[in-house]
Amino acid sequence: MRALVLLLAAATAQAQVPLPEMGGPVEDGGHLLEFTAGGALVALDVDAATAGDEPAETVDSSTEIHWINGLGATAKLTVETVCPGQRFGLSVGLQVTTWSDGTEATVEPAVDLVDGMLPADLLRDVPPTAGAQEGRALLTYRASATVADGTSAEVGDDFHTVTFTFLDQ
Repeated sequence: MRALVLLLAAATAQAQVPLPEMGGPVEDGGHLLEFTAGGALVALDVDAATAGDEPAETVDSSTEIHWINGLGATAKLTVETVCPGQRFGLSVGLQVTTWSDGTEATVEPAVDLVDGMLPADLLRDVPPTAGAQEGRALLTYRASATVADGTSAEVGDDFHTVTFTFLDQ
């Protein structure tokens, strides 16, 4: 099983804005969101699941995301995906690695990425105060497959377009 993940970023005060380039920095009126490591195509290959040892999983933690909340209001980071014909499991979690002033926001549990889902919160309560509004985090993707899911050779690969949006809370 293979899950291919295409990462997009959007920073917004009111609505999602188009990317200037794939995974490049996006700034909109004070918010900034960018991938500082990874941030393009992530491929996760899961070996065929074995009955009794399900699900088979693989993990990728090579993508780092950077944000700045510069609008004077509390902000959050959301995630959503589009994956027509999704057959395999995929989730994403966030682990904050750096806060500019030691301030912490609320890190939500890992989110299951399901085709057509509504945006789900990954990070909430990012403060707007000077010196505390900037941070970096590692994104951890977990792909999984069961025997019933089949394999990529049998049913094809999943291709996710994952969008992260940083916006006022």
